[in-house]
Amino acid sequence: MGLIHIPISRVDQKFLNEMQEYMTHELGNKPNTVRNKLQRFRGLVNEAFKQGLISKDPYYQFERVKREKVSRAKLGEKEINRIVNLELEKGSELWHVRNYFIFSFYMAGIRFSDICTLTPENLVDGRLKYEMKKTGSTKNIKLLEPAIEILKGYNTDKKGYIFPILNEVYKDEFVLRKKISSKNVIVNRHLKELAKQAKIDENISFHVSRHSFANYALQKGMGVYSISKALAHSNLKTTEVYLKSFDEELLDNEMENIFK
Repeated sequence: MGLIHIPISRVDQKFLNEMQEYMTHELGNKPNTVRNKLQRFRGLVNEAFKQGLISKDPYYQFERVKREKVSRAKLGEKEINRIVNLELEKGSELWHVRNYFIFSFYMAGIRFSDICTLTPENLVDGRLKYEMKKTGSTKNIKLLEPAIEILKGYNTDKKGYIFPILNEVYKDEFVLRKKISSKNVIVNRHLKELAKQAKIDENISFHVSRHSFANYALQKGMGVYSISKALAHSNLKTTEVYLKSFDEELLDNEMENIFK
């Protein structure tokens, strides 16, 4: 399917089936990713249907792949500390990647796409204020001491980005997204090496910092509403689904403790 132009009039149930097959088998997308992409595409199709550009709703009786139950990888407090305490050469790639990951953990799971483009202008009166790329909404959160310590080793008073992830400031949004995506792959590779050195079995990626923060906050008794605000979710339902697997583990631990 690739980068080709397809008339909206050709979008029918057969097209949706082919699209689903392509994403599943050619792109290797997971079921939940396929479902989410099809849901976003549905918005375009609905608009075309309203305007009479297509005569039938192709999504009527269309069967999407079933949603997979998600098990969210996360690190516990001891594992986070093992990464923090690794002896790494200052200025090395692993040293930088550890800083990015730990900074994200202490800053309520700031996403990789956002950490890449932070500038000194995002640091305001002891707070981190930035526009989230995923949602376009603004996040304003207090800079905690461990995060401040990490920032001391980076560019916080000059032009350009704070962290040396991207080589230059990219004005073109498409180019920027591609650069961030390629850097994310490299950072995730380094994170796996950090996990290996810290003797952590979990298969971690940068997004695990976000899961780890949410799990840590839950373990420490932070309420769902506060966790939702910290993660900048649009509604509590999203947070409840996000925390479900962590909540089950917390219950398991509490059950074990009362019968010791």
